[in-house]
Amino acid sequence: MDKLSRNIFFVLTIAVLLILFLVILAFLSPELFFVIINLFWFTLLVLVVVFLLLGLLVILGMKKEARQLIEAFMEGSFAVIDGARFIKLVVVEFLNMIKQFISFLSPIVGSALAIWLYFLILLLYKWVGSQYDVTAMTVILTAFLIAFNALLNKSRQNSHQTNSWQKQVLAKFHSYFRDTFEIMIFIFFLTMDATFFFFLPPSLNVPLRAEVGSYDLMKRGFTIDSHLRITLNLIMIAVVIEVIRNVIRLILTSIKIFKAETRPMSSSALIKYSIRKSISQNNDHLLKFVTYTTVFSLIFLLFPRLKLLAMSVTSLTNFAMDLLMPSRLKEQNKHDDIVSRLLAKVFRI
Repeated sequence: MDKLSRNIFFVLTIAVLLILFLVILAFLSPELFFVIINLFWFTLLVLVVVFLLLGLLVILGMKKEARQLIEAFMEGSFAVIDGARFIKLVVVEFLNMIKQFISFLSPIVGSALAIWLYFLILLLYKWVGSQYDVTAMTVILTAFLIAFNALLNKSRQNSHQTNSWQKQVLAKFHSYFRDTFEIMIFIFFLTMDATFFFFLPPSLNVPLRAEVGSYDLMKRGFTIDSHLRITLNLIMIAVVIEVIRNVIRLILTSIKIFKAETRPMSSSALIKYSIRKSISQNNDHLLKFVTYTTVFSLIFLLFPRLKLLAMSVTSLTNFAMDLLMPSRLKEQNKHDDIVSRLLAKVFRI
């Protein structure tokens, strides 16, 4: 469609919308409809009178005066055009201000939505915990939150928008929502058994019950008792799965290096070279992984064993998401959540 056709289509669309608006207005507000119609009729009447007046001036031989009147109307029409141009500039500037305001609000809305989700999840968890054992709820909720967080990071990598302003706004919203949501997950796991929430009713601020057979998940993780081996197993499950995830990452990187290497080497030498280079490339990530896992294991030992169960489920869910989305294991998609970045800054790794 060329420019002329687009303009004609635009004018016809405006005309149809105007007629539709008048028809709807005739049913909703007949008084206002007749005011608009009378104003339109009066405008047409003025145009007809002016047209007849010009013809009369020409008939009477007053061509000069007729030309002056036509020029006066032309100047008036130019003023209308200038006014319309000014209104257009005002509208464009107003829309730009709205865009800037939306861009300013997008991080706030993203963070606020993540915080609101935290309160909603906490309220649901506490309501279930006030009536039932929360072991199954903890497993299901942990798996859901970790999987959702993995999808958030995946969608960030594959996000494409044709409009640059929309892309910037969505990128800001997504970035702040993702980071705040990760913080809210961390806070939720730290406080899910707390009973000091002032914004919850007393009926929900009650101790939780979580047991698997005779194993009480609400006891402290470092407690030495007959179930110490189960506690150690929970920690071992989380650590071993994380080790497996990182070994797979190293293997994939080594394979990539192995296939990309063009220098003549024996197979054994090339394998050793690929493994060494893979470890070198992932060295910072490995240090972050060791620190991350150690810190969380030690922290959760100070809390009820329920959090150790949640940590094991987190590792299992992350491993499952790695299998479903292999791109997570690639070098460019390394662990980049806000907690990892914070630990990296604190321990300078």
